[in-house]
Amino acid sequence: MQPVAQLNLLEAPYLPDNLRDLALIALFFDRDALPIDAGNGDGWRLRAYPSLDGLCPLAIPREFERVRGRPARYRLLERDFPDWEDAADLDIPDEVSDNWEEDFGSTEGSKLGGWPSLLQSKISWAAGEEHLALPEYAFQIARMDKLKTAMSADSIGYFGRGTGTSRDVWTFAYQLY
Repeated sequence: MQPVAQLNLLEAPYLPDNLRDLALIALFFDRDALPIDAGNGDGWRLRAYPSLDGLCPLAIPREFERVRGRPARYRLLERDFPDWEDAADLDIPDEVSDNWEEDFGSTEGSKLGGWPSLLQSKISWAAGEEHLALPEYAFQIARMDKLKTAMSADSIGYFGRGTGTSRDVWTFAYQLY
């Protein structure tokens, strides 16, 4: 699998509650397979580490030596609102909801927590039914097309973390422009 992102969460100015017990996330994708409705380890792999203790750099496999990595640059968002698809269920006065898309909405780009920046509709963590792990949105990586994975179109990858006894279950969904 191809390394896609390594997020040192200890450097982030903000973490959502469902990431606060973690120090590092490493993300990998299969370059040749699109992981549609696939679990962690089937076309993609997310590894989460509660501490940096004992971790050491690994040699970059020869096939990825030319892949240029860039450090994540975190910044605190000043404002982030749900996109209309997520806000539609909220009790919003008509005078506000009439201009929702012009005045509000989620901050676009890669981010930890906040509201997902939706391209099509609400995130579906499982095809046609509720996911057993009851995942909550944790973070997103925008512009997945630049990662040279099987997702060739401009897209956003959304990552959710299970709740309750399924806290170690990670889910992935994506949407295309």
